[in-house]
Amino acid sequence: MMPENKIVYNNMDLLKTDEQEKAKKVFETKFAKLQRLIKNDVNLIVNLKVIEKQGPKKQYFFHLKTESAAKDFAVSPKESDQDKLVEWDVTRAATKSMDHLLSMIEHRYSKLGDKKVVKHD
Repeated sequence: MMPENKIVYNNMDLLKTDEQEKAKKVFETKFAKLQRLIKNDVNLIVNLKVIEKQGPKKQYFFHLKTESAAKDFAVSPKESDQDKLVEWDVTRAATKSMDHLLSMIEHRYSKLGDKKVVKHD
């Protein structure tokens, strides 16, 4: 499958409409930074995971995966760092996941000696 510079959302229907819009805004904003870092066509696949706790509150995290001609990256909470990416607020969960992904990509390209990598905010 050839990347087309798009974002694919899965399981976002588990959120309320306003939460979906807020999360999508985070991904769309940071996707532009992702494109600058990878410097190729890239797809971002976003999978929402909801952790139901006892009571009315839910915790959220996002499993992210990039598809590009250069290299694929993925972010998913492992047991060791799950607390870093799981949040009660969906917007914060989206932001943390994207920031973690961007950090991984910057680290990968800096190890390769690519001086053209744009740092994310």
